[in-house]
Amino acid sequence: MGEILNQEVIACAKKCAGCQVKFADGATCNIAKNPREEAEDRLPKALQPTVTAISCKPTKDELSVEEADPVERVVHKGMQLTVSTVSVAAATTSFSAWSIPVVVIGMLFAVGALRDFQLSSGHEASHYGFFTNAQKKKLGRKWRKWNEFFLELSTTLSLSANGNDYRGEHQPHHDKNVFMTPDDPDAKLLLTLGFKPGMSVRQLWRHFFKTAFSPAYHGKYMWARFRSNVITAKGWRRVAGVAWIATLVGLAGVLPFWSWFFAVFMVWGPLWQISALMQFCSEHPWLSHDGAVETREAYAEGCHARFSWLPLPSKALKGKDKAKAWFKWSAQMLFVELPVRIAVVPNTLAAHDAHHLGVWCGYDLSDWGNSHIHRQIMIEQGDPFDMASREHWGIASAMNHVFEAISKAKPV
Repeated sequence: MGEILNQEVIACAKKCAGCQVKFADGATCNIAKNPREEAEDRLPKALQPTVTAISCKPTKDELSVEEADPVERVVHKGMQLTVSTVSVAAATTSFSAWSIPVVVIGMLFAVGALRDFQLSSGHEASHYGFFTNAQKKKLGRKWRKWNEFFLELSTTLSLSANGNDYRGEHQPHHDKNVFMTPDDPDAKLLLTLGFKPGMSVRQLWRHFFKTAFSPAYHGKYMWARFRSNVITAKGWRRVAGVAWIATLVGLAGVLPFWSWFFAVFMVWGPLWQISALMQFCSEHPWLSHDGAVETREAYAEGCHARFSWLPLPSKALKGKDKAKAWFKWSAQMLFVELPVRIAVVPNTLAAHDAHHLGVWCGYDLSDWGNSHIHRQIMIEQGDPFDMASREHWGIASAMNHVFEAISKAKPV
């Protein structure tokens, strides 16, 4: 390929993976395609919808989209929660060899439904964006009341902060004077939990695992959620919060202990909170700014996508090396990326950078249920904020990026 200046390589890589930039000596860039394009080339066409469903990264042939109904999504997630909870309770009531996979998979899908209530429908409703722009026109003046209803319903079922508390905590996060600074509510939470500037990336990883299994973390977080549902909530939201907590606790008197422990306590308690911690630790490069984000480009640098897919093993591998590589890839996908996709990063969060940047592109992202598809459309339409260069493939990549930012941040 000839000798290439480092700055040329960097410029090329930043444009896109697999581009066909020609250099001064006539050679062509041979940077590998991104993992989704690679999967499209190497895996059968029949598998592409499955790859997209897992990764949340569509191909160019999958960009035609029918507007998603947010009410249907809430109903669907409610059914997912119900079936998953009943399955876990049943599997632990009559324990057998098949109970373990049923319990594990059931708990993952139950946590995923609860997190989707908070991070998808609840989150969008906190921005007064539960309904698409077309649906708002049909609903007329009623859309705002229904938006508030689904905000409170979503946060009640997930036992997350009530709508008013959630909105008050989340809105500053979008302020350019607060975003990614120590005053950002999410960054402030991680600081409170002991994720400090100056710690090495390895130390931050260790602290993540320590916190995930810390009784103190779970106790404080559970109390904060209880307080928001029972004490600071107002009116019917408080009644709903009290009633829902009483229902979940009351199931302990109806179900066998282990059924209640795995189907209710673990799902609404520790597993929900571990999922939340992983989400916080992979969302944005916290503390990378100690003051206002001055430009849109700098703001965009703080936003990235998280795709639950890993690069396929090299085609050049042979024999045992090929078998080992595919075994490792399969194990990582099955035991890490799939659980993360189910219980930590719903499709709306995979494309979370579009949520932050779409408004600056003048792009209508009110169809938030298909945000991962709209994100790719934004890229195909010119990608003014270079989103294609900020894509993390695998949860470890996103968390490393966040931990590197915290590690390099100024002491707080």
